[in-house]
Amino acid sequence: MTVRLAAAWLFLVLMDGRAAAAPDTAERWLALGEQQFADGHIEDALRSYRQVERFPHSATLAYAVYRQGWCHLNADRPEDAISAFERAIALSAAGVGGPTQGPLLRREARKDLVTAYAASRRPPEKAAEYFQRIGGTDSGALLERLANRYRENGQAQASAQSFRELIARDVHSPRLCEWQLGVLRAVLAGGTLTDQIAELQRLGAVATRIESTPGVSADVVAACRKQHHDTAKELAVVWHKRAQRDKDLDLYAATDPVYREFLSRYQREPDGYDMAFRHAEVLWVLESWDEAAEAYTDVVERDTKGKYAKDAAYAAVLARKNALAAEEAAAPPQRDRRDVTPRPLSPATVQLLDAMDRYVRVVPDDDRAPAVMYRRGRTLYEHNQFGEAAPVFLQVTERYPGHELAIYAANLYLDSLNALGRPRELCDRAQRFRDKLGTRDAEFGRQMKRLVDDCARRGVRR
Repeated sequence: MTVRLAAAWLFLVLMDGRAAAAPDTAERWLALGEQQFADGHIEDALRSYRQVERFPHSATLAYAVYRQGWCHLNADRPEDAISAFERAIALSAAGVGGPTQGPLLRREARKDLVTAYAASRRPPEKAAEYFQRIGGTDSGALLERLANRYRENGQAQASAQSFRELIARDVHSPRLCEWQLGVLRAVLAGGTLTDQIAELQRLGAVATRIESTPGVSADVVAACRKQHHDTAKELAVVWHKRAQRDKDLDLYAATDPVYREFLSRYQREPDGYDMAFRHAEVLWVLESWDEAAEAYTDVVERDTKGKYAKDAAYAAVLARKNALAAEEAAAPPQRDRRDVTPRPLSPATVQLLDAMDRYVRVVPDDDRAPAVMYRRGRTLYEHNQFGEAAPVFLQVTERYPGHELAIYAANLYLDSLNALGRPRELCDRAQRFRDKLGTRDAEFGRQMKRLVDDCARRGVRR
């Protein structure tokens, strides 16, 4: 309802059906003031409203004083407006205006005191005490109204302070979630990234408290959960896009805990799948390789046929590879090519091998699968784990015989058999490779022929 309409409505109610045709003098001044106010002649209206005070027994006196408050508000004199609204409340409480109109006037004057207080220079930290004195049992509602008014005025810090005061006054209120959301919105408008993250996390804590508080209705619980869900999601997505646009690593770092806040509660909800993949991307940019790999792996395991399964599986491989590279850069492994004793696999190497195996299982027909499978075998081979490397190399040759890595895999397979001391299998497979792969690569075919001939000279039976 607009200011003019609200004033007209309240005026009609307070007039209590009196005929406008024969008003007394006080009512005539009041009607004139209303017309002047509606026409935008604020100072003229103020003078007319003041004329009503010449008639202390008029039923319209409290209302005329109340309207003086609005004149001062429109003239940007909030302190004078506060004084006028306080006087109107006192007059109506003293019975001026009658038992019916008095409560209505007091209620409206208290609401408008909020507008005046927010526009004044009075400190926000004094607001709770002030409205407790002025508003009585309505003080909480008035303080909440003030917090919202501060936010509308762009006074973010004052708004947050008022909402925090509401929370401190009643930490068990079912309105707690709305108040904390008010704090968050205020901080989002004028706080640091650190403050914004902290208030979002507090909103999550409030949602948890609301869920576990006896007697809170299911509707309130659901509404609080939705507010936390929607706010966390929107904040993560918006910050992520802005970080991508600006290539802002600090904003990426701030986005990480926001995703964590969302996924800690909503990972298994429908939009949790997309959010989990997005979070993995953030971890990748931050070069948190182990966490990125785990995040990508979670996406794959959630739905191996999902829209992100292929990309997530491959990204997990690359993240594990980067993690291993970082580990080896810090402590380069010592290798002796003459020593064929199996070397132990570090945890990072095992994780890389698992990621490679998972990728091939999830997307065996992807163009990158042969290279991933070959790299898995090569990693085992370089650790002298010939017994595990051999079947991987053989799988490359059998599953992807037309791929350029098939020849390399075949040679390493045979070398693995030689290191394992299995000449019969070596000779048998050399003949098969000659028949199957030799036609693709003439030099490889000649190598296999020499190997088969050498097996025959040594009397190795296939």
